[in-house]
Amino acid sequence: MIKFIFLIKIKKGKTKKEYIQAWKRGSSLIQKLKGARGTMLYKNLDKPEELIAIANWTSKSAREKVMRKLKKTRTLTQKIINKHKDFGKTKVLGSFKEIARINSQKPIE
Repeated sequence: MIKFIFLIKIKKGKTKKEYIQAWKRGSSLIQKLKGARGTMLYKNLDKPEELIAIANWTSKSAREKVMRKLKKTRTLTQKIINKHKDFGKTKVLGSFKEIARINSQKPIE
């Protein structure tokens, strides 16, 4: 599983609510495509104008293939997927693969 991480800054004059609505609509379409494995949106508690999106994909190549295909289409789907750009500026932070994990444990009493 690969995680693609994005930093979003809400544009002046726009709201998080507008961005979230557009993100949900576009992301729900992307999640129907081959290789997509869920996506999450987080708000920054210290900077209210910032969000982080994390998209899970089976592989980097699977996401790249889907994104290339989507860029070639000029359909309503493409318009819906890109609508979030009206409300926020997105910066790709990168693609990441998990290399270690420690799960939560029972607290020590």
